[in-house]
Amino acid sequence: MNRDRNKKPPEERIVPDTWFSLQQAAQYMGCTHKFVKRLCQLRSIPYAELGHRYVLKRDDLDAFVESRKKPVLRDFK
Repeated sequence: MNRDRNKKPPEERIVPDTWFSLQQAAQYMGCTHKFVKRLCQLRSIPYAELGHRYVLKRDDLDAFVESRKKPVLRDFK
């Protein structure tokens, strides 16, 4: 029995310009889709709901990551 034929093909690595699904946002950020969904539920990232689907803007994801950056405490030379 060949189980590979039932598997879905891997998602395209092409990143859309404006809107992401949860899966695409997770791939873009390098985390799981559950983590991104949790951030949406906690209202940490702005999102829109289309039916039962969450969609997120790339600029909002970038702004979230930028806001979480830690400052450099001192320069090592």
